[in-house]
Amino acid sequence: MSIASIMKKTNTRFFTILLYDIDSSLCALYNNGQYQYNGSMKFLSFLKSKTSGKSPTTYFLALQIGSHTSKAAVWLQKGEEVEIQETVKGNTPEHVIRKAKESYPVSQVIFGLPDTYVEGEKIRDDKLPRLKQITESFSLTPLGFVVVPEAIAHFMGSEDGSPPTAILLGIEQDTLTLSLFRVGMNAKTVHVTRTDSFITDLEEGIKQFTSEEILPSKIVLYGEEEFLEPIKEELLAYPWQNNEKFLHVPKIESLTWEYSIEAVVHAGVSEMSEQESVSEETEEVTVPVKTSATAFGFTTAVPATSTRYNPTAEPAVNHQTEPPHRRLPHLTMPTLPKLAMPKIPVLPAPHRLLPAAAMGVVVLAFLAGTVLFYPKTTITLLAEPKVTEQEVTIKLNTSLSDIDIGTGEIPGKVYSVTVTESQNTDTTGTKTIGEKATGTIALINKSTSEKTLRKGTVLGTSDVSFTLDEDVKIASASDTGESLDYGKVTTKATAAKIGPRGNIESEVELTINDISKSSAVARSQEKFSGGTEREINIVSEDDQGSLLAKATDALKDKAREQLSSQLGSDEKFLDESIAENIVEKKFNADVGEETETLSLDLVLEISQTSYKVDDINRFLEGYMKEQIDEGFKLDIEKSFFRVIKTEEDENGNITFTANYHAFLLPDVTLDGFTDKLAGASAKKLESLVGNLTSQNIVGYEITNTRSLPFLGSRLPLLKNNIAVEVEVYE
Repeated sequence: MSIASIMKKTNTRFFTILLYDIDSSLCALYNNGQYQYNGSMKFLSFLKSKTSGKSPTTYFLALQIGSHTSKAAVWLQKGEEVEIQETVKGNTPEHVIRKAKESYPVSQVIFGLPDTYVEGEKIRDDKLPRLKQITESFSLTPLGFVVVPEAIAHFMGSEDGSPPTAILLGIEQDTLTLSLFRVGMNAKTVHVTRTDSFITDLEEGIKQFTSEEILPSKIVLYGEEEFLEPIKEELLAYPWQNNEKFLHVPKIESLTWEYSIEAVVHAGVSEMSEQESVSEETEEVTVPVKTSATAFGFTTAVPATSTRYNPTAEPAVNHQTEPPHRRLPHLTMPTLPKLAMPKIPVLPAPHRLLPAAAMGVVVLAFLAGTVLFYPKTTITLLAEPKVTEQEVTIKLNTSLSDIDIGTGEIPGKVYSVTVTESQNTDTTGTKTIGEKATGTIALINKSTSEKTLRKGTVLGTSDVSFTLDEDVKIASASDTGESLDYGKVTTKATAAKIGPRGNIESEVELTINDISKSSAVARSQEKFSGGTEREINIVSEDDQGSLLAKATDALKDKAREQLSSQLGSDEKFLDESIAENIVEKKFNADVGEETETLSLDLVLEISQTSYKVDDINRFLEGYMKEQIDEGFKLDIEKSFFRVIKTEEDENGNITFTANYHAFLLPDVTLDGFTDKLAGASAKKLESLVGNLTSQNIVGYEITNTRSLPFLGSRLPLLKNNIAVEVEVYE
């Protein structure tokens, strides 16, 4: 058997295989249909030793490389089972390899790489030196690599029984990786450099799925463990209903840190096991030399395809319903193990030949009947819907009796209730109150002219000011011959501001406003007293506003309950049409008044406009009739609209503008399809389903209600034992 036939038979798309000389180093590569060869070669014996006798236990290493965290797993093969002996993590690949080699003598490695290491179906040239350095430093033989998000999806699919449809969100210290998987296929992967806001980063990543109208309603988190739980909480609190890429609030799951490295092990083992089982069929293969081998040796086993893996399963014989096998049109059907037909013993005695022949006929008839009538299968075709968005303006006219598509109107009905609410809150405004200090001062006139000071004249020190309580005249200074005898008068003064700072001591000199100290001064005759201050709670404008808003919201909730009880079974309120009118509003204190508690008694009349569900459905069906592409039909139950704005006219009619998300189902015609299914092989079924892609059939599921193992993947021979259903793939 040639290498070409071996590689074709194994159909490897997911795991990269290296071909090694049995005694020396890499000697041949199979890449994009070309061979690179140097001498006689065999497939690497991976899971079992080909040598005679008992061989020592072989431990293998799986190494997942990350920008800040790397992981490793040591595993071995025991019969049909894979046993993971140890999982470790650390800051660098070198760190985790050393920890693994402390306990186990590993010499062969499978790499789990971020998709940034891979271009097309092979490792990028600028990343190869790093991997070569790792393998040479620790004397490791590279067996191949898997891309981490694809390994996780593969592992999830094997656990769940069907390939996943989800967004895998990889979280590292400086990067977010969003990988979109649909039916197990990696549709697109994007990277976002992290900032201080995770939600902003997430929305930036979602925007990059420009060709995707609707994203899966499942998000799976993996990566650096310390980030997972906080980010999960942020995702659970995120307003998904405002993001038009999601029809439903997505289910949020997070994986343990060990999951990704275990996925690398299982994804690699499943493919290497398949390669081993085929490679054992040949001993030596000689191929003409095309080009020399690359220095490191990583390359793809087959040309790149639209998907990187094709997980296969071998279901056991089971007469109960089997889990469905989900496939896309161009993927290979899972193969069933070949079982030997039972042998009928030959009866040696001649006189028993006739009964034996009769028995054989009965057995053959029974087997033929079993093969013909027993198998029963359901084929579920997966139809991809289409979601279009249209802006539509609709008026709820309270005087209309039927819909009018031409004018964009449907009948509306206004309901109203009167509700009462009393609420209170602590005040947050503050105000300082108190008394001004008072006392007696002496006014001294040093000039030779009389001075008059008016009531309110300001005098004081650098720290505190006072004002005169009355008009005062101060006599001029008189010359005694030897000195001047200053004019003097006493009067009352009051501090300009409240508070104890006005309680000055006696004999404190005060300056008089607009008069120089050489002309006149003032001096306290006694200690001033009576200056006090304290802080009180008062009502602020914000207090009244927030309490009114709180009471209004409570009344709206109360009114909605009462209004809903008035609705007919076929009616629905337009949420944005709710309106309130204040009948009575009474606060216990006005803004600025002293109180520690503000209370409000509020009476509102609340109204809301309704429409009949049938009316709006008929309107939207008629509106969309000319806008739906051929081959689709509107699913009114899954379609929905989001109101952008509303307006109310003087007659109470509500006009609203909305984004209508129309959910369109493929109108699938199965003429000629079901007639060709009886006894069809897996390859023929692939071809038949492939012919339906023009009708937006993107895949299918097979559920074997009853099956026979020796029929392999062939469908039942009776048409009536094959049921065909069409299911919307979301």
